Amino acid sequence: VSHNLLVTPHVCLIRLCHYVLFLFFFFLMIRRPPRSTLFPYTTLFRSPGREGRTSAGYRICSPSEEVVVVMRDPRYDILFEPVPIGPVTARNRFFQVPHGNGMGHRDPSALAAMRGMKAEGGWAVVCTEEVEIHPSSVTAHIEGRLWDDDDLPAHRLVTDAIHEHGSLAGIELAYLGKSVGNLWSRIPPMGPSHLPVRGHDPVQARAMTKQDIADLRRWHTEAVDRSIRAGYDLVYVYAGHDLSIIEHFLSPRYNDRADEYGGTLKNRARLLREILEDSLAVSAGRAAIGCRLTL
Repeated sequence: VSHNLLVTPHVCLIRLCHYVLFLFFFFLMIRRPPRSTLFPYTTLFRSPGREGRTSAGYRICSPSEEVVVVMRDPRYDILFEPVPIGPVTARNRFFQVPHGNGMGHRDPSALAAMRGMKAEGGWAVVCTEEVEIHPSSVTAHIEGRLWDDDDLPAHRLVTDAIHEHGSLAGIELAYLGKSVGNLWSRIPPMGPSHLPVRGHDPVQARAMTKQDIADLRRWHTEAVDRSIRAGYDLVYVYAGHDLSIIEHFLSPRYNDRADEYGGTLKNRARLLREILEDSLAVSAGRAAIGCRLTL
């Protein structure tokens, strides 16, 4: 007799257990009570601004439309108060800061659905991941892109999904400089000084000239304007996480320039100040300008 045909008592016991478990869960499913009995409240926190909100807290609705009021501890009322951010106002203090999710420029519809879901859940501000502003700075990860006007429709999907639920849309503009090897665009990366790029790519970043700096300011200014035309209410000047060229200029570790953009802290901060001033000027009160800075 073939070994595969042998049935030992151990195997019989295991099969018997499988059948018992199968029958148990089968009868549990067919005898299951209605959903309203198991989970009488299907919507826990309805989005602020909708019909479900009361002065005492949030209404929780069952499938039969029965309404129960959940009282909120008054100590936390401040979290639900509106907060002005420059020319715009967030409806509460729940702020989803910029973060990546692997969708970026490749999956704009999925990205819009995910950001819209956060807005529907009650977040007053919902931000993008880092968004590239020029092909001379391209990360190996799937992030956002706003190189030119051709990228506007994808971003409008995101801002429309966020605005649909009464939230503000934020965007984090990024020029990564020596943090990337530009293996996709093959354009030599730039930095404040001649240094190898971060990571494992055998690529050297070249020091930016004065014309390069002027170009970067122009690219960033154009990206701010596009962001506002795409519907964003908050635009970040990104200078953080050892990923932004603006932070690289701030750091004496990377910046050994001898001109007005190097040396003293005041000089190393010059590019940050110029880009902030450019961004405020082009926004002209149409959106808030923020700065994400790490040192």
